[in-house]
Amino acid sequence: MNRKWDLIEVENEIIVPFQWMDHEYGRAEFAICPKFKYGKLSEFWVYPLQQRRMECWHVSNCAKEFSISSYGDLEPARVWILVWCREHKTNTLRIYTPDNAKFIMINHNGITFLRELPPRAAPEF
Repeated sequence: MNRKWDLIEVENEIIVPFQWMDHEYGRAEFAICPKFKYGKLSEFWVYPLQQRRMECWHVSNCAKEFSISSYGDLEPARVWILVWCREHKTNTLRIYTPDNAKFIMINHNGITFLRELPPRAAPEF
């Protein structure tokens, strides 16, 4: 990646708003660089592509299973190309965002595209 990125460490979960379509950049994409250690996913980075955002998200303690999903009535996210990442020395997954997606949720299980924010449980007293 040739741009200067602000690295954000994801502790548990982060939900980031984005524009799925921009008149100047076109359809938003995300690049995922997974790093494997002894055949298991140890960490991954998520980069926004074709967007104005200049931050990168890093997840270091991953779950056993990794998924790329869409929630609700969004179409499935599509991996459209694999490219080599010289920085992380791994294959990078480049992902098209689903139509009308507004948020990306990044956690230890992978990434999920959302149309609206998920409802949070109200605190109990």
